[in-house]
Amino acid sequence: MTHGEDDYICSRKEFSEKLEPGTLAVISSGRPVQCSLDADYPFYPDNNFYYLKGLTEPDTLYAVFKNGAGETVEYLFLPEPEPEREKWTGIRMRADEAAALSGIENILPRSGAADFLADLADEAKIYAGDAGQAVHQRFAPGSADFSEALSRCQLADVGPVLARLRLIKKPWEIDLMKQAVNITARGLNDLLGELHPGMREYEAAAVFEYAVRRAGAELSFPTIAASGKNGPILHYETNRNKMKRGDLVMFDLGARYCGYAADVSRTYPVSGTYSTRQRKLYDVVLGVQKDLISAYRTGVSLVQLQETTVELFKCRLPLAGFKLPEAGIGAWYYHSVGHSLGLDTHDGTSRDLVLEPRMVITCEPGIYIAEENVGIRIEDDILITEKGPVNLTEKIVKDPARIELLMK
Repeated sequence: MTHGEDDYICSRKEFSEKLEPGTLAVISSGRPVQCSLDADYPFYPDNNFYYLKGLTEPDTLYAVFKNGAGETVEYLFLPEPEPEREKWTGIRMRADEAAALSGIENILPRSGAADFLADLADEAKIYAGDAGQAVHQRFAPGSADFSEALSRCQLADVGPVLARLRLIKKPWEIDLMKQAVNITARGLNDLLGELHPGMREYEAAAVFEYAVRRAGAELSFPTIAASGKNGPILHYETNRNKMKRGDLVMFDLGARYCGYAADVSRTYPVSGTYSTRQRKLYDVVLGVQKDLISAYRTGVSLVQLQETTVELFKCRLPLAGFKLPEAGIGAWYYHSVGHSLGLDTHDGTSRDLVLEPRMVITCEPGIYIAEENVGIRIEDDILITEKGPVNLTEKIVKDPARIELLMK
């Protein structure tokens, strides 16, 4: 399935339907952030803006005005061309291109946005912005006229509205996530073939990242390659240690394709073979995860799934010969079992989220025993359907025997 202008028009239509009559809503793509004297950090547009527009241009505004009769008009405020600057930074998007890609007819200069929006705000009862945007992504007009117009409006936050819309994936979004998963799978297959004792964690990460870049994708987030003592560190990102024979290495990684993310965790034996104790612990985590995935059904909450995870570990670990820590299972399992996935790796999830069809939720139980330098997490991306859970990442190998075979 392909996607294009009509898909974003559909998203904006759903969004505008949630707005009350008399509302002016404005969302910014964001501004570049300076990295050094003459360079910026890589620019990523605000994902709520991207969800509605499919555009990645910085310094761009999307505005929709819904009048008292419920009729809506959309505007896109685009930076004007700067031919001299473009010799250094590349050609900026032009109005005709933006109109073709977004389906918006009213393309106006970004420099005049504050005055234009001030006039619209004079007609509006409600001004709705995205309060959750990072500072560098918020609309900052710097206009006295705009501020005066806003003083007569009721202020509202469209962030929760968009978060709710983004939780329920459209078919084309699911298709893009499947493509991100396929790229992630290829990268992990390459990684399995290269992994060996003496390899640096960053070298292993580079094998995966090369496969992602070669496929024309980006990383969902900085790759985690946590070996040995680093395994129990949930968001370890240094990736500097040399991997040792007998260590486990836990990878948390994913490819991002056309904005949509995969998020996968796998735990491999550096030497190619799990020790007896590592295998027993791995089998516990894998068994718990398989049971959890079958419970990812409509009407079940993340709170319930978390409680189930804890109870399963408390039951299965002693049966496998592991004495639970005196401080309780929380000393070995100290994170949530899953989160929503989409444009963001953690895509607007609340802890009391109740699963609904077309949500994509990760399932990632893990056990971390710091005194043994062991961290084992197995994470898959689960599509919720009316007929039951669908594991989008099922083909990414996690069976320990199969892993050992592929590492020979």
